Amino acid sequence: LTGNDPLEPSSWRKNKGSVFQSAKETFGVGHSCFVRSPNGSEWWHIFHAKEARSPGWQRSLHIQPFKWSRDGRPLFGKPLPRNEPFPRPGGEQTNILTLPYSSDLASDHSYYGHAQFYELTSNGLKLGALPRNPINTFRSGEKIVLNRNLPDDFTASVTLDFHGVDKGRGSGILFRVTAPSVGFDAARGYFLGIKPSQNSVLLGKMNGSGWKELKRKTLPINVTKKHHLTITAIGSEFTVSLNEEVLFTHRDQTYKSGTIGLRITDIPTTFSELKIRRP
Repeated sequence: LTGNDPLEPSSWRKNKGSVFQSAKETFGVGHSCFVRSPNGSEWWHIFHAKEARSPGWQRSLHIQPFKWSRDGRPLFGKPLPRNEPFPRPGGEQTNILTLPYSSDLASDHSYYGHAQFYELTSNGLKLGALPRNPINTFRSGEKIVLNRNLPDDFTASVTLDFHGVDKGRGSGILFRVTAPSVGFDAARGYFLGIKPSQNSVLLGKMNGSGWKELKRKTLPINVTKKHHLTITAIGSEFTVSLNEEVLFTHRDQTYKSGTIGLRITDIPTTFSELKIRRP
């Protein structure tokens, strides 16, 4: 900046080359800004990147830290791959939730998905409902993740309403989650879901880019009624319940800590009564 008005092109002196450009894993970058962390100790770069290399409008927001050179130039570096974890911005609240905890599903989480598929209603948080005049049909396994971590051992439950829809791949609870981002399996942790199209409740895990099913139970799923889904995690043992009936237990040692979230795949679902307590 060489002039007095940063909105005037003549106030800027351009350098040769790009200060920030696409990488192999993160591409189509642009439309960025940069801000300080909440405590003012860091600078963070906010930008969008494409979800696919093919033409289209499917983009997601990214954020990563950067530094300044001695002569005042931003050193943005390369765009980091999605799901690469790094510390939260300085000053953000990262303390562990005090249990028991009841979520209002309005102000305690971050959302990963297109804004048009997120709606806070009088009956709860509705994810995945297609608007009458959609901006586009970009789907990404819309999810929310609480902004604070949980104790390693807990019992979490939520009520799900499928609004009579039985076609699709299900909705449910994310737990022991870290490194969330936009995408169907874009997190590290476990997912416990109800899958009405196959009349089943299933447990699986994600590594940031892929999914592995661990166990499932087949039983009738009436999508005209609400369902109360519960997961208890104690060490490596997980106990799964539906409508207060224990369905199965399973052991897995991959992920030992993290937070809680709610996720859909492609069934519009209203979540309510998210409660977390000590087991």
